[in-house]
Amino acid sequence: MSVETAPPGEIPIATPSLVVLVGPSGSGKSTWASRWFDRSEIVSSDALRALAGEGEQDQRASADAFAVLDLVVERRLKRRLLTVIDSTALEADRRRTYLSLAHEAGIPVVAVLFATSAAECRARNRKRERSVPAAVLTKQLDAFQGVQSLLGEEGFDAVVNAGPVRIVGSAFGRPSPVSSSTRLTFGLQVSAFSWPGGPAATRDRLAEIARAAEDAGFS
Repeated sequence: MSVETAPPGEIPIATPSLVVLVGPSGSGKSTWASRWFDRSEIVSSDALRALAGEGEQDQRASADAFAVLDLVVERRLKRRLLTVIDSTALEADRRRTYLSLAHEAGIPVVAVLFATSAAECRARNRKRERSVPAAVLTKQLDAFQGVQSLLGEEGFDAVVNAGPVRIVGSAFGRPSPVSSSTRLTFGLQVSAFSWPGGPAATRDRLAEIARAAEDAGFS
């Protein structure tokens, strides 16, 4: 799929959408996400590592953290909630998982690139209380250079550089897909039973109302 271009200086994000942040550690993903989205909309791999392990940089907890991340994202998308994935997203299999979850839910998916310089990423990383190992960060920086040219062909509805965000009703002027799970259903509540005939007539009268409601299309 071709890359769509947002208006200069502004990224329109549909609600609902899946927003996938792509960039190495220290590139500013978490800061950007917290500025433009509610905390409840952000699913962070670092935060889940802290829950599943000994801290945000505990790589030994990554498998468990991503298992939880996938589950949370799946459940949010089924409820058609705006969701932001705050992870590096530098592995192709991780991106395929995110795309699959979004497409199954009929939700637009946007990749946001964080092209921060290697020097700045390293400087920010050094200031962290528990920094990412230098060799790991170098690997991420190298991977990011190759990822940028791949995203446009992976199935994202849009690939954009990080910038100011505007929440809109549909992705880049295109109505977002509607899944069958969004079909409205209606129920009928009977709150008064003062019908002619008193209690003896209640059963027959309720049955009559139920049949009429079903015939009319109530759930």
